[in-house]
Amino acid sequence: MSCGWSKDYYYTERLMWQNPNLILSEVGLITSKTLVDIGCGDGFSSLAAAKMVGADGLVYAIDADINAIAAITTKASAAGINNIRFLLGNVEESVPCPTLADVAILDNVLHD
Repeated sequence: MSCGWSKDYYYTERLMWQNPNLILSEVGLITSKTLVDIGCGDGFSSLAAAKMVGADGLVYAIDADINAIAAITTKASAAGINNIRFLLGNVEESVPCPTLADVAILDNVLHD
């Protein structure tokens, strides 16, 4: 079974209907904050969020698919992003962060 993150989304095409920078800023994400990305997939929003929160912020990227976690880990490493914590598992069985997050998103996950 193919998960939604692995569908053939072209980044440029997806930006036409979903701009992560705009969405994240509208929900109040700013420097030094903590975000939880539930169903992070390949990191479309997590990577943008990690850049927005900067070195003093943190992103928790959670997905139940090991291939999705591998994809976002590779992308983050290639981009020099090190403020993302990757969590493999079902979100309802996970406690992603020891304290309350500032923002949590479920981005493009209903199809799964």
